[in-house]
Formats: sequence, structure tokens, C-alpha cells
Amino acid sequence: MWWESSLILILWYTMNIKLIKLSYGILAILAGLTVGLALAVYVGLMTGLQTFIMFPLQVYTNCVNSAIEKKMKAGGSLSQENKDMWERHIQRMKEQNEKN
Repeated sequence: MWWESSLILILWYTMNIKLIKLSYGILAILAGLTVGLALAVYVGLMTGLQTFIMFPLQVYTNCVNSAIEKKMKAGGSLSQENKDMWERHIQRMKEQNEKN
């Protein structure tokens, strides 16, 4: 008879352990899904913002670089064009001073 009561106690104890493990498992899955979902939303938003900011800047940089390369291939250096621009500006300023 004593073994029957101890057997019932053992079964009751193991059943409680299984229920505790099951509840811990369900709690861990729910917590993991919650944290995982929050982390996924955060990473998605940050990546989207980075893309919206960096992509136009990369396009602009590539366009400027290609324009500079075209000017260099077309015939000369950029410094020569800048000198010509300033010479034209000085010439216009002199002409305006002479007119006044």
C-alpha cells in the first residue's frame, strides 16, 4: 500500500514538472516571438531610412563623377575651365565698369 501512495506522488510530481516545463516553453516562445517581431520592425525601419537617405546621395555622387569624367575626356582639365570662367567674369566686370 505504501508503494501505491508513493507511486501516485511520483506521478503527481512528474506531471507537475511536465506542466511547469510546458508553461516555461510556451512563455519562452511567446517572449521570443515578441522580441523577435519588435527587433524585425526596428531593423526594417532603420534599413528603410538608411536606404531612403543614402540612395539619392549615391546617385548624385555617381552623376557628378561621371560628369567630371566626361569633361576630362572632352578636352582638358577642370582647372583650365575654372580659369576661363574667372577670366570671362573679370572681363565682364571691366566692361561694366567702362560702361558706367
